[in-house]
This record gives sequence, C-alpha cells and structure tokens, in this order.
Amino acid sequence: MELSSAIIGLACIALFVVPIYLLSKTGNQKQKQQMRVFLAFCSGKGLNLTQKEAWNDCAIGIDETSNQLVYVKDTEGGRQEVLIDLNEVAQCNIVNSSREVKSGGSTQRVIERLDLQFLFKKSGKTPETLEFYNARKQYQLSGEFQLIEKWLKIIRQAI
Repeated sequence: MELSSAIIGLACIALFVVPIYLLSKTGNQKQKQQMRVFLAFCSGKGLNLTQKEAWNDCAIGIDETSNQLVYVKDTEGGRQEVLIDLNEVAQCNIVNSSREVKSGGSTQRVIERLDLQFLFKKSGKTPETLEFYNARKQYQLSGEFQLIEKWLKIIRQAI
C-alpha cells in the first residue's frame, strides 16, 4: 500500500514540476536567442555595448563610448529598431499611463503602459518613445518598472 502511494505521489510531483521546468528552459533559450540577434544587430551598426538588457520581446543597450542607445522590439508587424544619439537628447522621462479601478470600496491604480520618452535639443525633431510594458500584450508587470527606472538613470547619466 505504501509503495503504490509513493509512486502516485512521485507521479503527481512529476506532472507538476516537469511542465514548469520545460517552460523555464524554453523561455531562457528564447531570451538567449533574442540577445544573440540583438548583439549581431549592434555589431553590424558598429556599436560596442557596455550595458545591455533583454526582456519579453525587447532589448536595450548603450554604447557609452559613442553615446548611442539602441532599442529593438519584435512586433507582430515586424521588428522595430531604434538608434538614439544621446548627444542630441535634451531630456528623458518615464511616461506611466495608468487608470484607476474601483473594487469593493477601494480604488487601485493599474498601469497600462510604461514608456521612456526622449525629447531632443532640436525643436523640430519629434519625441521618441520606447515601450517597456503594455498591458494589452503582457498580463502583469514582471520587473519592467524597476527596469525602466534603471535605464532612465543610465540614460540621464549619459546625457
């Protein structure tokens, strides 16, 4: 009786652990592949990234020698590639688009989007916006708020 209970217990644990392990492994492989493609793109532009990061379907990096910021995002319509010369940037800010949701007598603020917005020194140049989080594409924040604050600090030091 104890042997059959142990076998059933081990089978239940395996059914729970194996899918989580497989999801984690494929996620890591996807992120490594994304970083390889990102680094290949950057080296093709002659950039030597001193800091870089990848998350979800995005990657960002900075070449502190040439003061260039590169951002790549895979979208359904293709690939968005943005190269920003930080010498031309006057200001960089976080744009936090959120809404209030009432539930059971209390009100909570729900983040809809997190973007980095670049304002340029030349008045005719339109601002550039880099998306870090979009609630329509990801169901919940998973470190994007800390990530955008980190990159805002890096960029502000560079400008």
